[in-house]
Amino acid sequence: MHDTSARLAERVLPAASYRQWVLTVPFPLRLRIARDPGELSRVLNLFHTFTHYVKVAFSRARTASVHPPSIPPRRDSGMRT
Repeated sequence: MHDTSARLAERVLPAASYRQWVLTVPFPLRLRIARDPGELSRVLNLFHTFTHYVKVAFSRARTASVHPPSIPPRRDSGMRT
């Protein structure tokens, strides 16, 4: 396990191009999506679609391959606000 993480940190990650996306929402919307799972799904789908199209636009400019960003699943039933 240590060898794999060291190899990734030293050889793979510095050579790969990657971006971290962060979604922030206003407090009234946070409360709304905390109560309504369907609303949360709509917000995350919108975010996923937006980031995918941004990546497509950048990849066409750079002629790189495109992979849609992954969104981690919600693990607990409550959303911390």
